[in-house]
Amino acid sequence: MKIRILAVLAAAFGLALGAAPVASANSFSDRYLGAGAHLSYNDGTDTLCLWYVSSGSYRASLTAEPTVAGRGPTINLSVGPGQRKCASLATAYEDSHYDYYGAVASSCRCFIHRYSGGFYS
Repeated sequence: MKIRILAVLAAAFGLALGAAPVASANSFSDRYLGAGAHLSYNDGTDTLCLWYVSSGSYRASLTAEPTVAGRGPTINLSVGPGQRKCASLATAYEDSHYDYYGAVASSCRCFIHRYSGGFYS
C-alpha cells in the first residue's frame, strides 16, 4: 500500500513539474550601466527597460539590436532623469543574442559615460 501511495505521489509530483512554467533564464532585473543608467530584461514578458536615476540635464539612451540581422526588432530608448521606458522584444526569435550600446549625454551631445553589452532574448 505504501509503495502504491508513493508511486501516485511521485507521478503527481512529476506532472506538477511538467506543468510548471519554463524558467526565465535570460532575465536580469537591474544591470547598472553607469552614470545613473539602468537596464533590465524580463524573458517571461519579453520586455526591455531603460531607466535613469539622476538629476540634471542629462539623458540616457540605448539601442539594442539582434546580433544576426532579421532575428528581431531594433529597439531605441531614451530617458531623462527619473524616467523609465520599456519596449517589447516579443517578435524576436527565442534565445536571439542582442547587442546594446548607448550613452549618458547632455543635449549638446557631450557624453559623460558610454556603455555596451549583450544579452539573450
